Amino acid sequence: MREGADAFVAELKRWRDVRSISQARLGREMRYDRSYVSEIESGVERPSFDFAAKADEIPQAGGAIKRAYRETDQHRPRLIRDDRRAMYGARAWVGPARGARRSRAEL
Repeated sequence: MREGADAFVAELKRWRDVRSISQARLGREMRYDRSYVSEIESGVERPSFDFAAKADEIPQAGGAIKRAYRETDQHRPRLIRDDRRAMYGARAWVGPARGARRSRAEL
Protein backbone atom coordinates (compact mmCIF):
# COMPACT_ATOMS: atom_id res chain seq x y z
CA MET A 1 0.00 0.00 0.00
CA ARG A 2 1.33 3.45 -0.87
CA GLU A 3 2.02 6.12 1.72
CA GLY A 4 -0.97 8.27 0.70
CA ALA A 5 -3.28 5.28 0.83
CA ASP A 6 -1.89 4.45 4.27
CA ALA A 7 -2.99 7.90 5.48
CA PHE A 8 -6.53 7.45 4.13
CA VAL A 9 -6.87 3.95 5.58
CA ALA A 10 -5.44 5.08 8.93
CA GLU A 11 -7.98 7.92 9.11
CA LEU A 12 -10.84 5.62 8.16
CA LYS A 13 -9.84 3.02 10.75
CA ARG A 14 -9.27 5.72 13.40
CA TRP A 15 -12.80 7.07 13.01
CA ARG A 16 -14.29 3.59 12.96
CA ASP A 17 -12.43 2.88 16.21
CA VAL A 18 -13.37 6.22 17.84
CA ARG A 19 -17.06 5.62 17.09
CA SER A 20 -16.92 1.83 17.70
CA ILE A 21 -18.17 1.06 14.19
CA SER A 22 -17.36 -2.34 12.69
CA GLN A 23 -16.59 -2.87 9.02
CA ALA A 24 -19.90 -4.70 8.71
CA ARG A 25 -21.89 -1.83 10.24
CA LEU A 26 -20.04 0.82 8.20
CA GLY A 27 -20.64 -1.14 5.02
CA ARG A 28 -24.31 -1.69 5.85
CA GLU A 29 -24.93 1.99 6.61
CA MET A 30 -23.04 3.07 3.48
CA ARG A 31 -24.83 0.40 1.40
CA TYR A 32 -21.57 -1.38 0.60
CA ASP A 33 -20.65 -4.95 1.40
CA ARG A 34 -18.48 -5.50 4.49
CA SER A 35 -15.94 -7.30 2.30
CA TYR A 36 -15.57 -4.14 0.16
CA VAL A 37 -14.78 -2.07 3.26
CA SER A 38 -12.22 -4.72 4.21
CA GLU A 39 -10.68 -4.60 0.72
CA ILE A 40 -10.41 -0.80 0.92
CA GLU A 41 -8.72 -1.01 4.32
CA SER A 42 -6.32 -3.73 3.17
CA GLY A 43 -5.37 -1.84 0.00
CA VAL A 44 -6.85 -4.39 -2.41
CA GLU A 45 -9.40 -1.87 -3.73
CA ARG A 46 -9.08 1.86 -4.25
CA PRO A 47 -11.78 3.99 -2.67
CA SER A 48 -13.87 6.38 -4.73
CA PHE A 49 -14.71 9.90 -3.58
CA ASP A 50 -18.29 8.70 -3.06
CA PHE A 51 -17.01 5.99 -0.71
CA ALA A 52 -14.89 8.54 1.20
CA ALA A 53 -17.78 11.00 1.48
CA LYS A 54 -20.14 8.35 2.85
CA ALA A 55 -17.43 7.01 5.17
CA ASP A 56 -17.00 10.55 6.50
CA GLU A 57 -20.74 10.98 7.18
CA ILE A 58 -21.42 7.79 9.13
CA PRO A 59 -18.94 8.37 12.01
CA GLN A 60 -19.43 12.17 11.76
CA ALA A 61 -15.74 12.71 11.05
CA GLY A 62 -16.18 16.37 10.15
CA GLY A 63 -14.45 16.08 6.79
CA ALA A 64 -11.31 14.34 8.09
CA ILE A 65 -11.83 11.20 5.99
CA LYS A 66 -12.63 13.24 2.85
CA ARG A 67 -9.47 15.33 3.38
CA ALA A 68 -7.39 12.17 3.74
CA TYR A 69 -8.95 10.86 0.52
CA ARG A 70 -8.08 14.06 -1.37
CA GLU A 71 -4.47 13.83 -0.18
CA THR A 72 -4.36 10.17 -1.20
CA ASP A 73 -5.93 10.91 -4.58
CA GLN A 74 -3.25 13.52 -5.34
CA HIS A 75 -0.49 10.93 -4.86
CA ARG A 76 -1.95 7.91 -6.61
CA PRO A 77 -0.87 7.09 -10.15
CA ARG A 78 -3.44 7.73 -12.84
CA LEU A 79 -4.82 4.69 -14.60
CA ILE A 80 -7.04 4.56 -17.64
CA ARG A 81 -9.28 2.19 -15.70
CA ASP A 82 -9.13 1.70 -11.93
CA ASP A 83 -11.35 -1.35 -11.98
CA ARG A 84 -9.22 -4.50 -11.57
CA ARG A 85 -11.96 -6.66 -13.02
CA ALA A 86 -12.00 -4.57 -16.19
CA MET A 87 -8.21 -4.74 -16.44
CA TYR A 88 -7.78 -8.45 -15.73
CA GLY A 89 -11.23 -9.96 -16.13
CA ALA A 90 -13.21 -10.92 -19.18
CA ARG A 91 -12.14 -9.24 -22.39
CA ALA A 92 -14.73 -7.04 -24.03
CA TRP A 93 -15.55 -7.85 -27.62
CA VAL A 94 -14.92 -4.78 -29.74
CA GLY A 95 -16.32 -6.10 -33.02
CA PRO A 96 -15.23 -5.52 -36.58
CA ALA A 97 -14.06 -2.17 -37.82
CA ARG A 98 -16.80 0.19 -38.87
CA GLY A 99 -17.94 -0.60 -42.39
CA ALA A 100 -16.17 -3.97 -42.44
CA ARG A 101 -18.07 -6.80 -44.05
CA ARG A 102 -18.25 -10.29 -42.64
CA SER A 103 -17.55 -13.30 -44.79
CA ARG A 104 -20.13 -16.07 -45.01
CA ALA A 105 -17.84 -18.23 -42.84
CA GLU A 106 -18.02 -15.68 -40.02
CA LEU A 107 -21.80 -15.57 -40.06
